[in-house]
Amino acid sequence: LSVHGKDCWVRGRMDAAVPADESGGPAIPRVIDYKYAVWREGAESAYDIQMTAYALALMKALRTGRAVAELWYLKSPMKIVRREYTLSEAEEKLRELLSRYVAAVKGNEWPAAEREYCDRVECGFREQCWGAT
Repeated sequence: LSVHGKDCWVRGRMDAAVPADESGGPAIPRVIDYKYAVWREGAESAYDIQMTAYALALMKALRTGRAVAELWYLKSPMKIVRREYTLSEAEEKLRELLSRYVAAVKGNEWPAAEREYCDRVECGFREQCWGAT
């Protein structure tokens, strides 16, 4: 995804992807991410980049124009937060979220994770955060 002329790569692992079922099941593919936590008001905003990226990846992989992203909070009382995206909405939202993230890192408004963690998950922003080391 291009953000301010730079290619941004997002890497992650979906817990579950459910393709659209044309035989009477769900008409829109879904990606599900399980959270072993209790849902709290507004907590899902911490997962905006992740869930938007997952929905976009699912749409691109399945060549569809819509997808649903669901966060399943599994601790009682269980809560499912569901968001539906179009391809263009997901691309636009992800671009905006990544742009804010990059600006926060540049402005030192977002503390960098430990270098070992960044290397382990192969973060695409390592060069920006840690220089060419």
